Amino acid sequence: ILNNIIACSIQDAQSTKAKLSEIRPSDQENKIIQNQFLNQLNVIVNYYQNQKLKIEDLGIRGSEDLARDIKEWRANTYLPMANEAISFLIWIKNRDLIKITEQRLDQVSQTIKNLKVSNNENIQSLLEKSRLNIETAKVGSLEAKKIFQDFPPSPKSSSLAFIKISLESLAKAYQNFFDITDAIKKILLP
Repeated sequence: ILNNIIACSIQDAQSTKAKLSEIRPSDQENKIIQNQFLNQLNVIVNYYQNQKLKIEDLGIRGSEDLARDIKEWRANTYLPMANEAISFLIWIKNRDLIKITEQRLDQVSQTIKNLKVSNNENIQSLLEKSRLNIETAKVGSLEAKKIFQDFPPSPKSSSLAFIKISLESLAKAYQNFFDITDAIKKILLP
């Protein structure tokens, strides 16, 4: 049973490593962070493989002790690292979403200008809310990046909370865009 548990743990770590290897960070700093995660995941796989080698020489008591040690190590070492590695993947994609949302804001602003409805108070308010939501998304993203730069991540650190703030702010910005569309329709199609 312990052999199977360790085999599953190795597979889990290798799966996380494969997902992390698929991304192509656009800048050197993020490539360094990616490589740090990949290197740490290699250490984790090696740890599990070394533990697997010990199993054959153990009795029942030794197997129980090894299982307890692996469980504790997994909770304190592997899971925090794996969670932050997955958060890093989400964060990379979130950065792309921020750029896309900024482009959408530019398009919406240009459309407002072209339709000559930029003097409408409601539309200006919604446009400003969009900008503020995008700025909040950027701040959340920067806070997450600070956690990734502090490598290895602390078991208590969680970039995911900041990524969540960022994604929620982007969703609010898109809701503002929809509200702007509705406001424009009311002006142009009374």
